[in-house]
Amino acid sequence: MKKLILFMILSLNIFSGTNSEVIHNAFSKKYPKKKIIEIIQKYSQYNCDMEQEVTKVHGKFFSTKNFTGYIDKFGKPYGDWQTEDGEYKNCFLDNKVILTSGVVYLYEDENISLQQYTENKYKNIALHLKNENRRYDFQCNKKNTKCKIVKEGFIGKAIFRLTEFPYELQK
Repeated sequence: MKKLILFMILSLNIFSGTNSEVIHNAFSKKYPKKKIIEIIQKYSQYNCDMEQEVTKVHGKFFSTKNFTGYIDKFGKPYGDWQTEDGEYKNCFLDNKVILTSGVVYLYEDENISLQQYTENKYKNIALHLKNENRRYDFQCNKKNTKCKIVKEGFIGKAIFRLTEFPYELQK
């Protein structure tokens, strides 16, 4: 009986892999940890530089907050949309969407989806590289200079697109 239990424990250790192996295998050769941190630093800043001619619109967010935004010549949301108090910001450009809502931030384009939220002194970040079909879950310091993989899954927070609420042309 003792031999059977010992065999089961050894088998479990051999086939399960250690924690360091799991963390090591989380990165690919194309995206080592340093490259991932560079991506996080690059795409974690809200920037909405508009390059098209736009028309201003305004609307109400949950009937309590006013917001302004812009539409392009085709009537599609384009550029910077935000509530008057700046708590909710959305940016719609040709190939990317950036959404912020208090402590939550989302960046998305055709290659990358990055969601982060700030909690206490850390940023929790989920990075999905679409072309590799890989997801990385991190906890980083406020400047995104030191990041570590979080073994447990990332829990997303709610975030709103202001374009989901009624709006009209500003007079």
